[in-house]
Amino acid sequence: MINQEFEKAVASMSELPVKLPPDTMLKLYAYYKIATGLKVSLNALDQGAQSMIDAFKSNALFQARHTDRDQAMQQYIDLAHQIQQEILKNKD
Repeated sequence: MINQEFEKAVASMSELPVKLPPDTMLKLYAYYKIATGLKVSLNALDQGAQSMIDAFKSNALFQARHTDRDQAMQQYIDLAHQIQQEILKNKD
C-alpha cells in the first residue's frame, strides 16, 4: 500500500506547476533516494561532494541518514501532500 502511495506522490511532484524552494527539493531528493534503495554511507557522501550541487545533495542525504526505507517513503508522501495543499491554498 505504501509503495502505491509513494509512486503517486512521486508522479505528483514531477508534474508540479510551480518551482519548489531548493531546501524542499533537497528533502524530496533525499527521501526519494533512500526510499528507492540508496545505501547512505558517510564515506560515499564525503567522496561525492565534488560540486556545489553535489555538496547540497550529500548534505540532504546526511541529514536523512538514519531514515529507513519505509520512513523515507512516508516522509516523501507527507511532504508531497503538504506541498500540494500549499499550492491549492495559494491558488485561491
